[in-house]
Amino acid sequence: MRNVVVMDLEDRIARRRRRRRSLLLMAGVLTFGGTLVPLVTLSYEASSAVAVPPSPASTCSPSELVVWLNTQSDAAAGNVLYHLEFTNLSPLSCRLQGFARVVGTGTGGDQLGSPASANHAQPNRPVILPSDGTAFAVLHIAVAGIFPPSRCVQTTAAGLRIYVPDQTTPKVVPFPFPACSRSGPAYLQVEAVETS
Repeated sequence: MRNVVVMDLEDRIARRRRRRRSLLLMAGVLTFGGTLVPLVTLSYEASSAVAVPPSPASTCSPSELVVWLNTQSDAAAGNVLYHLEFTNLSPLSCRLQGFARVVGTGTGGDQLGSPASANHAQPNRPVILPSDGTAFAVLHIAVAGIFPPSRCVQTTAAGLRIYVPDQTTPKVVPFPFPACSRSGPAYLQVEAVETS
């Protein structure tokens, strides 16, 4: 009778161990020396188990992004600073790097003055944007009144035409602000794309 009880107890312990090991494998975790290690790949054939590195994200295209201007601003030495935002609406991650090309536009979409110059205050690094992720670039808009009137010929811009880095299709962001209509004064500057 005692041997039957002991055998039944040993059988229950063995079943619990098998169930626990099975649950750990189902959860994608192995134990090595008491340490939990996540499995990279499970395969039916042990010889074909290979860890595949993730493919690099492709460059963000204008069709995947919403480009908008965060109108909360800061002031700095004759400039008003805004965040030019890039939100990824595609289901996949994509990559941005560098400087957006930005120009002020009139009501008819015509370019006002010179395009934005690159401001190298931030390092130019690649930014991976997950789906629904947002990156930004700091946009400096100079107070148009600091330029000599004859060089600037001040007017009111209707908005900004923005080219995502490494792309040629623009996005237009409506935003009225004092601008220079004449080429020459660098009344716009844009920093490299970054994440917060």
